[in-house]
Amino acid sequence: MNASMGDCAVPATDLGAGASEDRPSVADVPAEAFGPWRIRTVDVTASTNDDVRLLAKAGAPQGSVVVARRQEAGRGQWRRVWKSPEGGLYFSFLLRPGTSADEWPAMSPAIAADVREALIGHFGIDPAAIRVKLPNDIVCDRGKLCGIVLEAFDGDCVVVGIGVNVLPPAEPIVTDGRNVPAYAVELADAAWVGAAQAGMPEGRTWPKAGTPEACSALDGLLEAILGQLGHLI
Repeated sequence: MNASMGDCAVPATDLGAGASEDRPSVADVPAEAFGPWRIRTVDVTASTNDDVRLLAKAGAPQGSVVVARRQEAGRGQWRRVWKSPEGGLYFSFLLRPGTSADEWPAMSPAIAADVREALIGHFGIDPAAIRVKLPNDIVCDRGKLCGIVLEAFDGDCVVVGIGVNVLPPAEPIVTDGRNVPAYAVELADAAWVGAAQAGMPEGRTWPKAGTPEACSALDGLLEAILGQLGHLI
């Protein structure tokens, strides 16, 4: 992806809900090619998983991706709420595996391992600092960095939803003590932080959630993760 989320983001709605000027159909959002992926980027949506599911029902190909800067009804495993304020990377993509459904659950920890590798490579994180919590979470000592959910439907489709806590949001996320969020930038090495600080106001450690600099940082991470997952397509 060449354009940042801030450059091309538009609101999205369900395909069947009727487009409006404020929130057009996700199907009407232009898709940008990145390797084998076709990426639609929106500013806010209810759930990127739901968006991809609807694209799939309309005939979208494997590798279709929807990315949102913010979700209003994001969900994780067991349909638990995944709070999705600005500052995180939230995206879903479509797979048409072409294999027995009995084999699909094994994709979950494998995808988590790939995302972990992408986080380590992109941010320069010490590999010993983050780990996969089976079947599909990525955690560190501070809390949960990433959640992944797979949803199968129509007998031959799998939607993979990924949410990464990247930048601290403007308002802290309050939890019940489970799945306390941790943020990838807090584990980044000095080289990444130094590059992120270039041109930013003095005293700021990393981009502020919701700014163009933050959108650019999230785009870079998206490309790193999709690059790691390209073997799935």
